Amino acid sequence: MEKSTQNHPFGKAEILLKFTQNDEIEFFDEPLKKIFQHPHVVNRQIVAFSTIGSYRRGKSFFLDYCLRFLYANYQSINFPNNQLSNKKNWMGLPDEPLTGFSWRAGFARDTSGILIWNDVFLYTVPNTGENIAIIVMDTQGLFDNQTTVVNNSRIFALGSLFSSIQVLNLNGVVEENQLQYLQFATEYAKLAMKENENFGKPFQNLMFLIRDWAYITDYTYGIEGGEGYMKRFLGETSSNKEIKSVREHIHNSFENLGCFLLPYPGEFVSGRSGQYDGNWRLMKPEFKIELEILIQYLLSPNRLIVKKINGMTLNGAKYLEFMRIYLNIFKSTDLPKPKTLLEASIEVQMNSIADECFHKYIEQISLQKIDNLNDIYNVHRQCKILAFNLFKNSKKISNFKYEIKYKEILDERIEEFYTNWSEKEADKLRKEQEKIRIEQEKFRKAQEEERERKFNEKLEAERKQTEILFQMMQNQMKNEQIKIDERIAIEESRKERERLEELIGEFDPLAEKFFGLSAGPIVKAGVQMSANDAVFTGINLGDSVVKVGIEADNSEVFTGLNVGSAAKLGVNASSEDKELFGGLDVAGNKIGASVGFDKGVSAGVELGPVGKVGAGVSFDKGVAAGVELGPVGKVGFGIKKTDSNAVRVGLDLGFLGNVGINFPKFKK
Repeated sequence: MEKSTQNHPFGKAEILLKFTQNDEIEFFDEPLKKIFQHPHVVNRQIVAFSTIGSYRRGKSFFLDYCLRFLYANYQSINFPNNQLSNKKNWMGLPDEPLTGFSWRAGFARDTSGILIWNDVFLYTVPNTGENIAIIVMDTQGLFDNQTTVVNNSRIFALGSLFSSIQVLNLNGVVEENQLQYLQFATEYAKLAMKENENFGKPFQNLMFLIRDWAYITDYTYGIEGGEGYMKRFLGETSSNKEIKSVREHIHNSFENLGCFLLPYPGEFVSGRSGQYDGNWRLMKPEFKIELEILIQYLLSPNRLIVKKINGMTLNGAKYLEFMRIYLNIFKSTDLPKPKTLLEASIEVQMNSIADECFHKYIEQISLQKIDNLNDIYNVHRQCKILAFNLFKNSKKISNFKYEIKYKEILDERIEEFYTNWSEKEADKLRKEQEKIRIEQEKFRKAQEEERERKFNEKLEAERKQTEILFQMMQNQMKNEQIKIDERIAIEESRKERERLEELIGEFDPLAEKFFGLSAGPIVKAGVQMSANDAVFTGINLGDSVVKVGIEADNSEVFTGLNVGSAAKLGVNASSEDKELFGGLDVAGNKIGASVGFDKGVSAGVELGPVGKVGAGVSFDKGVAAGVELGPVGKVGFGIKKTDSNAVRVGLDLGFLGNVGINFPKFKK
């Protein structure tokens, strides 16, 4: 296989710039925006890793193994859940084909212009917490018959400007004419350091990678042999003034210089077989070992170098700004003068510092509390002083002309912002004050309404209390009126009674009431009511003389002739005696017949309480005939029901005893 054609699962190479047929640079901004404006990159410090050097000498092949190491040791935008489980075996399986940047085994050039890998690797430094983003770039091969000397210098210069870690890939040995492409970098460095000797070196890390090293007896493979060889080729004298100047100033141009000697990888890798797909099984063992050492030396976490320009560390946003400035400067077919590039760098740096100070002013002013209109200017003045102090103390190339220029730019931006901000703050303050006034007015009205409500509640409570008291008074008055009415009624009743008494005369409770014909006090014909509740109807010849008619009292009704209280002749019904008597009743001595309501029927003579002579039938005592001497005894014949239902003949002496014969009840 002549070329790696398999797609990488997490990223791809995109063109950053390429040369047109007229040797102009065509710049592609869209990939840069996607990468450096990404939320995970824009505020991270940038580590920019790139290769540059001879064409067809395995730069892209080398970068693809660098990608394997990066994906094994770091998470990335396109692979955020990377578990980093292959750190030890990051080279992959022995027969695993190589993917990533396109590379070709053979003579023809594969990479054109500058490419950038569209996936960014992410790392956070454990001790400091710094967030880092690692980008990888590849450049077209130098020193071929298609690329002009100017374009070679432009590519090398842009690679040096863009990179924090740059690998210069050379084959066999470092040739003197290859150092001429470092001239632009060294001239730029001399000019930059002249502007500010204490500023530091303008470029960062440059690694000379010498491929197919054959002089193992002079210098061994790896970093140690490379250090020895670098001292030798940089220390040589030259008749070429430009090359001599490069050798003299290269140490002042880069913060760190290194060299690594890599052995020959084998015929399969070098492309002579035409069937190689990039796997490491076909590599020579010593080449594989040194390749692993080199990549780990360059890209291990403790070896990462963040990008700085003019002493200023760049995040994603600032890095993008510098790249655009440099690309615009290098668009021309002519190589720009170092002074032009330096001035552009200073301008970008100054603008970046001014922008940082301006945003610091905005940040600080937004944190202040504005209570009144006077605070607006005072806060502005304090924050402006803070911003200019930051500008003064920022690390930058000391150039009075540019410092004055960008201080004025910063001042204009701050004042323009202040004009708009102060109007908004004043309007906001007025609105807040109006809002406060409205709220206070609402509060005042609410208090008034509350006082009115409480006053009305108090009035209502007093009204209800008054109603209750009034109702109580009405009830009391009604009760008093009732008492008065009762007293009046009693008084009127008394007066009416007195009036009646006056009409009917002195009232005698023993006086009789008579309705009918009265012939003096002796003879009365009509109805008479006596004080003993007796009612008499008939002719009364005086109460103690003779009454003919019907007389009813509480205990009896008498019809007949009543001769005073001595004798009655007629029929007398007595409820007291419980009997109906017909005959002559002389003061309780009766001659006649009586029917007792509970005693039976008797006929004869009853001598009051003394005794009875005659015959009678008793409802509960039987039949008797003879003489009854009251409570003393009975003489005669009687049939009496006893407890044993016997018949008695003889003398009954009451409680003294019985004399006679008892006949027991006859058995059937």
